Amino acid sequence: MEKDLKKIKDQMHNEELAGFVFTNEMKRNVISKIEMKNKGKGGILKVKKWIPVAITAAFLIVSSAGIYKLTAMDSPPQNAGPSVETPPVEKEEKKPELISPAYIPEGYIFKHTRTKDEVYEHVYVNEANQEEFFSYRMQKDEPDFNTASSNNIPLASNLLGSKFEAEELHTALVWEDEGYYQIVEQGGAMSEVDLLKIVDSIITEKGYESYLKEDIAELEAQLEEENQESEPGTTQHEDQENDAAVEGEDKVIEQETTGPSITESEAINLLKKFYETEDKVLRDFGDEYKHQSYQTKEQFYQEFTGFMKRDLIEKLYHYRLEERGDGLYHLPMDGFVVFQEGKPYQFEKEENGQYSLTQSYDSDLHGKGTFQATFSYQNGEWIISDHGSL
Repeated sequence: MEKDLKKIKDQMHNEELAGFVFTNEMKRNVISKIEMKNKGKGGILKVKKWIPVAITAAFLIVSSAGIYKLTAMDSPPQNAGPSVETPPVEKEEKKPELISPAYIPEGYIFKHTRTKDEVYEHVYVNEANQEEFFSYRMQKDEPDFNTASSNNIPLASNLLGSKFEAEELHTALVWEDEGYYQIVEQGGAMSEVDLLKIVDSIITEKGYESYLKEDIAELEAQLEEENQESEPGTTQHEDQENDAAVEGEDKVIEQETTGPSITESEAINLLKKFYETEDKVLRDFGDEYKHQSYQTKEQFYQEFTGFMKRDLIEKLYHYRLEERGDGLYHLPMDGFVVFQEGKPYQFEKEENGQYSLTQSYDSDLHGKGTFQATFSYQNGEWIISDHGSL
C-alpha cells in the first residue's frame, strides 16, 4: 500500500505537480493565518512550534487534491452500467394524407376505407344503387389503365392529370403528388361535372389553386343550356317516336302477361344458380387475381347469359373486371347484396307480367336496406333481369 501511494505521489510530482514550488510567500501566508488563529493562546513560542506541522499539512492538502483529480479521471462514474452503444434512430417515413373529398355527389354515401400495403382508399356508393360507386385512393405503384383511352388535363400549376375512360360507365382521373399516384375512379352513371368537382375539392384541400373550376363552370353552363332547349316542348317527330315506343311497350307487356308463370321455388333456384356460377368463376384465380380461363370481359359474361339479362351482367361486373395485355383481372372489392335463404321475403307478380322478390337486410357491410330481384320471361325462358338494392 505504501509503495502504491509513493508511486502515485511520484507520478503526481512528475505530471500534476510538475513545476510546483512552495515559495517563501506561500509559507508566510500560512504562518500569518496560524498566528491570527492562535493569538492570545500561547504566544509566539507556541506558534513557532506548529509552523513545521502547518507547512506539512498544506503540502498534503495540495497533494491530496491532485490524487483525487487523478483517480476521478481514471475511474468510471459511480453506478454507471456497462457502456452501450445507442443505435441511430431511423426516421419514420411520413405516411400520405388520404383526406375525405369535400364534395360528395348527391345520393352517394361513404362505404368504407381500405388500407393494404401501400394502397390507401376511401370508397363511396350510390345509396339508391350500390353497384354505382366512386373512390379516392393513393398508391405507390402506377395504376394500369392500358386498355383505356386517355387525355391529359391540367389540374393546377405544376400538376398535370390524366383522364382514363375504359368504357362508357368507367372513368378515372390520375395525378402524382406527395410521392404517390392519386386516383379518383368512378363506376356507373356519374356525370363528368361531378367527377371533376370531386378532384377539384381534393387538390384545393391540399393547397393547390385548381384550374378545374373553369372547366366545371363551362360544363354546367352547357348542361343548363341543353335543359333550357329541351323545355319548350317536343317536335312532331319526337311525338311520333314516343307514341311508337308506348305502343311497343304495350305489346311487350301483353306478351309477358300472357306467358307462363314462375313459382317462388323456380325464382329462388335461378338466384342459387347465379350465386353458384359466381363462386365457380371466382375460384378460377391465378396470381394477382388473374382469371385463368378468360381473356376478356365478354368471355366472363358468357358464363351467366343463359339465365341472366346481358345488361344486368355488365352492370354487376363491368367495374370489377379489368382487361390487361396478358389477360383478364378481377379487382378485389366487397360483394354486392344477395338474397338470404331462410329469411323472410316477399314474392309477387307485377302489372307488366314480371315477378319480383324482395327482402330486407341489415348487415355491417351493407347497412340497412331492401334487396330486390326481378324475373322476366324472354325467348321462352325465365331469367333474372334485375338484381340489387332498392
